[in-house]
Amino acid sequence: MKDTSGITFKNEDTLLSLYELFNKHGDALRARQTFNLLKKHEARRFDVCFCGHFSAGKSSLLNTLMQEDLLPTSPIPTSANLVSISHGTPEIQIVFWDGRLVSFTPPYDLKVIKQHAKNGAEVSEIRVKTLADFPPYWGLMDTPGIDSTDPAHQAATEEAVQLADVIFYVADYNHMQAADNFHFLKSIQALNKPFHIIVTQMDKHKESEIRLVDYKKKVEEGLASWGLSPLSLHYVSIVEPASSRNDIAQLKTLLQELQHNGQPADAVDDALIQHLIDTHKQWWINTHKREMDAYKDRLMDTDIRQLNTTYVDLQQQKEAAVDAKENWTQAVVKKTNQTINSAILMPYETREAARSFLEAYQPKFKVGMFSTKQKVEKARLERLDIFFKHLSDHVNTLRLQTTDTLSQEIETLIGKQEAVQAIILGISFSLKRERLVELIHSGATLSGDYLLRYTEDVAEDIKKTFRRLVQEALQQIEGIITPQLADHLQQIDDQVAQLQDQFDAASRYETLSQEQQHYFEQLDTLSESHDLFSTESIEQVKAAIAELPIWTTEQLPDSFKTKRQETLSPLLDVEAKAVPVVEQEKITDIQVDQDQINHWSEQFARFSQALKAVHGFEAFVTNLENKADRLAHQTFTIALFGAFSAGKSSFANSLLGEQVLPVSPHPTTATINRILPVDADHPHKTAHIKLKTEAALLGEINEALAPFHLAVERLEDINNVINKLSEKEHEHLTFLLAAARGWQAVAAHLGTTLTVSLDEAQEFIADETKACFVETASIYYNCDITRQGLILVDTPGADSINARHTEAAFHYIKNADAILYVTYYNHAFSRADEEFLIQLGRVKDAFELDKMFFLVNAIDLARDPQEVEDVKNYVEDRLLSFGIRQPRLFGVSSHLVLQAKQEGVVFSEQADNSNDPSGFQAFYQEWMHYIQNDLKGQIVTQGNHEIQQVKTIIHEVLDSASLDENERRLRQQNIQAEFTDIQALLARDHIASYTERLKQEIKDYYFYVKKRVMQRYLDTFTRFFNPAVLQKNASGSKKALLTGCLEECIQFLSFDLDQEGRATFIRIESVLDRLAKERQTLLAHQLSSIGKGWPLQGLNKREWTSAEIVASLKEMSITAYQDVFKHYKNPKQFFEGDGQKLFREALRKQLDKAIDRIIDENMSKVSDHYEQQWYKTITAIDEQNKNALTTIYEQRLEALQSDQTLINQYKALLDQLN
Repeated sequence: MKDTSGITFKNEDTLLSLYELFNKHGDALRARQTFNLLKKHEARRFDVCFCGHFSAGKSSLLNTLMQEDLLPTSPIPTSANLVSISHGTPEIQIVFWDGRLVSFTPPYDLKVIKQHAKNGAEVSEIRVKTLADFPPYWGLMDTPGIDSTDPAHQAATEEAVQLADVIFYVADYNHMQAADNFHFLKSIQALNKPFHIIVTQMDKHKESEIRLVDYKKKVEEGLASWGLSPLSLHYVSIVEPASSRNDIAQLKTLLQELQHNGQPADAVDDALIQHLIDTHKQWWINTHKREMDAYKDRLMDTDIRQLNTTYVDLQQQKEAAVDAKENWTQAVVKKTNQTINSAILMPYETREAARSFLEAYQPKFKVGMFSTKQKVEKARLERLDIFFKHLSDHVNTLRLQTTDTLSQEIETLIGKQEAVQAIILGISFSLKRERLVELIHSGATLSGDYLLRYTEDVAEDIKKTFRRLVQEALQQIEGIITPQLADHLQQIDDQVAQLQDQFDAASRYETLSQEQQHYFEQLDTLSESHDLFSTESIEQVKAAIAELPIWTTEQLPDSFKTKRQETLSPLLDVEAKAVPVVEQEKITDIQVDQDQINHWSEQFARFSQALKAVHGFEAFVTNLENKADRLAHQTFTIALFGAFSAGKSSFANSLLGEQVLPVSPHPTTATINRILPVDADHPHKTAHIKLKTEAALLGEINEALAPFHLAVERLEDINNVINKLSEKEHEHLTFLLAAARGWQAVAAHLGTTLTVSLDEAQEFIADETKACFVETASIYYNCDITRQGLILVDTPGADSINARHTEAAFHYIKNADAILYVTYYNHAFSRADEEFLIQLGRVKDAFELDKMFFLVNAIDLARDPQEVEDVKNYVEDRLLSFGIRQPRLFGVSSHLVLQAKQEGVVFSEQADNSNDPSGFQAFYQEWMHYIQNDLKGQIVTQGNHEIQQVKTIIHEVLDSASLDENERRLRQQNIQAEFTDIQALLARDHIASYTERLKQEIKDYYFYVKKRVMQRYLDTFTRFFNPAVLQKNASGSKKALLTGCLEECIQFLSFDLDQEGRATFIRIESVLDRLAKERQTLLAHQLSSIGKGWPLQGLNKREWTSAEIVASLKEMSITAYQDVFKHYKNPKQFFEGDGQKLFREALRKQLDKAIDRIIDENMSKVSDHYEQQWYKTITAIDEQNKNALTTIYEQRLEALQSDQTLINQYKALLDQLN
């Protein structure tokens, strides 16, 4: 390299001015980036940057090139900060986020230094000086992975790209064709940064899987399809340096040429300076956005003149609320006492029945001329029963009147609430015959006066009991009402305080708006003139930068508590946040294995057969027969997810014990594959390939063409249309190219199902030119897994460059019985994983079971067991950030598992896993425990519960049969009275209140759907309307440019809204299950208060038919939104003036109305859809309950008839059930 020390750095003053402004306003990230650019150009440094996917081997490659082991290497991201390497006296400097440094000199404590390299929380950069043969001003940079989800990693990589003069992009053998690679390379190429590509870990190549020449051809085709033009392409292996496929020597030669010929630029590119200004402006807007939006929201549509009127009204509401809070109990008691006191319990017919009853209890009462003690007792019981029945009807009327009054009074206070209704409906009064006898005054002679006194005593005794029951109910209700009344009062106080906030908001909003306008004008002045700051001021900044201290090891503090997230927040629109997780409740308490599953299947079949011999158990027979059949024949769907080349297909093969699915370093799973159990119609190693219909295929093609405003009516037109496409949507283009190449070969078979061999099926699975026409591929395979009723579903990679691969994910997230999420050991967590987990997070709370298993595949690549634990801990930490706590996480090697199975090794639930190098045994035990106990075990638990109910009924019947004649008569009377109460209870309409709750929950769900989608719009606005797009293409048609950006924005929000809708269906179905269970539990509680011996059958999980999305945002005409274009004049006005703010707000209002219409239309249809299912389901449950209780009633009465044959049947049945 030539000596460049005397060359002037042309726009140094501009950068110094920016540095001062960024520091002054607290934009630490832009200040740091500007500082690094200043240092780079002041030193006339030439920087070579190594970047790429994390764990692609960047650090290992640099260690090899330097012939010195300085950089940490690991399968997880170990460079949490930028590492720069330059020539000089050996030294390592640790740069902290607050700008201070600590210096290490040889001999190095590499363990300490490597820990710093992983510490993105406090350390921002590591500078390594070495005696390697570098020119003095030549440096290498190692960056974190470009696909890492850690904000510190993203910031470090962005800085390196800004500083780089030339970039080497590093991708590992298995992930060269990941979409993240191509997107990042496009961004580098758009900056006119020269770049080379290095494919590492070529030692993974297996010629038996794919020929090397074919592998390279696919890489080159992928680059060409994205319009990428690297200066060179190298394939290297650190593990096999002598391999013929290793280009490491050529790479070293290239670096030597750069050392001698690389020339630093004599100025920072104007585009980069403008980028710093633009991103700083966006940072300023984002920093103040929440505050300004809060003020604006409070001011929006507010008439200041009405504030005083509102204040007076709120004061009156407050007085009423205070009175209600203090006096509600007395008011309710007064009203209910009026109802109770005014009740007529002793009309004429009832008094006459009382007279007859009292007459029978006179000491000298006789029955006819030949009166006996038995006749007298019988007459007394008969007259008591007549009086009891008359009075019971009036008592029941009083109970209904009392509960109605109580309900109405409470409802006027807090509205109708299910918890309160449950308490009120629980008020139960059971009139006792014994009490009517107890209230007779001993020695009293029957007369008109005594009859009146007695009936008054009875009525008052009943009313006194009702007053007590009301008081007891109010004590329970008080705990619900009092806090709500207090909350209502607090809400009024809060509204009063909010009025004052609105006055304050107007003033503060205006101040911030003026500050923004003035500051942006100042930045505009800087971009037009370099004389914003005086020479003296610039020299002061340079002096301040030069005086930043370098600390020695001895001066290193114990910890720097820097605010890394605050520093990085301007870089990120949205950061992943940990959200609370509802812990899953185990619904099974019976531990079972496969032998026990078979045992219980046989037991349920035997018990159901035994129950058929006795009348009254028909419902139990049906349920037990169903459970026996489910245990014997039910299948469970196991879905495999993960980024492509994570090893899903190879892991599926390890489960099956043979290489059933094709395996390759390129995306091979281009369709949904199902591996199913064999049967008589589907032999072993056969497959059904279901091809899409021509109409469905044209629909997919036209959906892919929609972003380009193109469409085809016939498959033959695809090739003509492809030539018209732009380069911006390569995911769509990949699918379209495959369809164009392959349609002629399958055209005659579209819409049919082909039966093929396993070998033939593999072509339809792996070859995109065939797979894009396949709807499903079903492979029938006989092995231990499928014999247990398990269906494996292998899905395409979540980050595949084929856009359509991601569309099936939601269906299997919802419907799979278990999800196996596979990550790759050397690439354990990428952005694609993050997007999948965001999707999963939408519905995870609605899952009844924790059905997810996480697998880190290829642990055989680990250097030692500790490294495996490090990777698993890293994955677990990332999962926690999405609210997934205590995941089932396992390290496995599908390669070793398959090898072991082929050598005859058997994995079982009982085997010892301590010496299993594949890690599979530990996973298999946990997985099988879940299958057997959680999935199948709940069926066993439910069946046992029903058997216990049968036993309860039998014991009650046998107990009744053992009574003497008088006890039987009283028992019969009590059973009949209880059943009368039960019939009255069942006759009430309990559906309405639950239906109202369902409607309200649906409204609440959609309310929050809209809030989340609108927040997503605000968070992602700059993704679609940003300087990179609008300034780069400023010379084109303004309307066409804005229309394209708007269409992308609408498509994104439409997809998000649709996904929210699908997630809402699952949540609603969960509510339906919960309400049905609540209703059944309440009925069981009410039955137990009436009397014992009235058990209810439990409810099985219902299969609800999901609703459909009937309206979508993408269906609305784009012209409806184009009125917002008037707020865009030019890039300068848009990004530096108020254009962006006005545009975003105008579009927000348009979207707000549009989304309201869509949500209202969907919500109306969805509500009707689920209400109909709810009513139909509850009606069926009520009929089931009615029939079951009627059967119990008949059985209990029948048992009182002393039919010894029947009694013997019950005893024999009980013996069989025990």
